[in-house]
Amino acid sequence: MTIKLPEPPAAFLGARFWVGWLNETLPQTLAARIDIGRTIMVTKVVAVLVGTSIYTFVRYVIFGSVDLVHMPVYLANKSVSMAAVVALFAASLAQARAISSQAQFWGRVSWHCVCIHILLSLAIVSKGYYSKFFQADKMNLTGEASILFGVLAAYAYWMMGSRDSHMARKRNLLLLSIVMIAGHLVAMGLAGWLNVAGWNGGMPPISLISFLLATGSFLTLVLVREKSAGQTVATEMTH
Repeated sequence: MTIKLPEPPAAFLGARFWVGWLNETLPQTLAARIDIGRTIMVTKVVAVLVGTSIYTFVRYVIFGSVDLVHMPVYLANKSVSMAAVVALFAASLAQARAISSQAQFWGRVSWHCVCIHILLSLAIVSKGYYSKFFQADKMNLTGEASILFGVLAAYAYWMMGSRDSHMARKRNLLLLSIVMIAGHLVAMGLAGWLNVAGWNGGMPPISLISFLLATGSFLTLVLVREKSAGQTVATEMTH
């Protein structure tokens, strides 16, 4: 004897269809949105680098006396260093707005730019490129103070990557690194900041702009009321 089972209700079949459709479509849609989001963020990074490069070119080549032949390293180094602080400021703003994904992204961008800046700087540090850092054959106070603060800032960045560091410690190291960055910029460029008449084309020095951005980052991280302020940025800058 054959038992014929009743056909499932049409509503059940419709629900099963939509569940299957959602299972197939949602992952693809989410993946597409993630890809679009990444593309947008990468575009923003490119825009920052293009913007800092244009500023560097105009100030130092058009209005300054630097030859275009120094664009690959000397001028690119200035552009990347400025981009590092722009990214740090963007990460701080994102953290203040509790947008952790953007804070993480810009934190990583800042860290990578810092690494590139360090390597390019080490490649060309000499009296020929940075005459104001030297007196005779040795560095003067300006040069040594700039190097000291730069090394301490880089060390604080590196310490943030320690697995043994707690979140609060990472945040404190981030704030310390920003203070060291500010010290590095002041030691390196204060004399030029005060000589407004000597600004190429009336454009502020990159070191001054970077100092203001670093100060803004510090204040933003300190003044944010959320308990996790700065922790995401500090964690992701070294990953």
